[in-house]
Amino acid sequence: MQARFRRMGNRLARGMGLYTPLRALYNSLFLSRSTRTVSIGPLHATFSTPTHTIIEHVESLGGERLLLEQLVEELRDDDVFWDVGASFGLYAVLAAGKISSPGAVVAFEPEPRMRALLERNLRLNGIVSVSVRATALGDRDGVTEIFRAANPNTGSSSLAPRRDYRLERKGTRVDLRKGDTLANLGGSPPPTCLKIDVEGSEGRVLAGMGNLLRNGRLRSLFCEVHPHLLPSFGDSAASFERTLVASGFAITERTPRGSEYHLVCRR
Repeated sequence: MQARFRRMGNRLARGMGLYTPLRALYNSLFLSRSTRTVSIGPLHATFSTPTHTIIEHVESLGGERLLLEQLVEELRDDDVFWDVGASFGLYAVLAAGKISSPGAVVAFEPEPRMRALLERNLRLNGIVSVSVRATALGDRDGVTEIFRAANPNTGSSSLAPRRDYRLERKGTRVDLRKGDTLANLGGSPPPTCLKIDVEGSEGRVLAGMGNLLRNGRLRSLFCEVHPHLLPSFGDSAASFERTLVASGFAITERTPRGSEYHLVCRR
């Protein structure tokens, strides 16, 4: 009965246009200081969980425990790990627990709300070694727009309007850079391990790092592939995989997850 009344209340709030502001107020009042701690192999990390969706994501690890375990096992202490689409920092924070100088972790997150949460999680774990970049990676250097999730309870922003998820109609302007450009400028050391989760623009990320992909230093790549979103950027899952193979990678694992799938690729 309680669940039924809750659903009725949610429908009423949505009909009156109050659901999103009320949910944001609830999060601010009751979840702003909530945290969850997770363990992957020998590593432990604590994350701020200011929304119910992030609580669920941290507790379930977004259904990516096996991928995270593989990444932690793969990383060496001197690796350079690029986390492209770092969100609130699940991968970057854990990677920082494995990598030490002269290695490095570089986290790319252009969406301001998620980047602020990422930086909060780094402080929460006493991590000062991660370089946080407010830059989106793509196939050109310039400026683009990121469309933020309309619901404050989520972080599924995209560089293109998507129809499967409600986004804010007005985009936020962010810097866009090719990975090759950043590496050539010396601001970000070339990666030896790469993770990509960018809601459909993963093909554009690869297109902007052709030199890095062919560089033998980059030995492994972990990616969430979005077949239904790739066409919004003029790409496809097949063309994405062809680019990886042509760059010298073998696809060692392919794991479905809903409408997406995860790839693990190694040199």
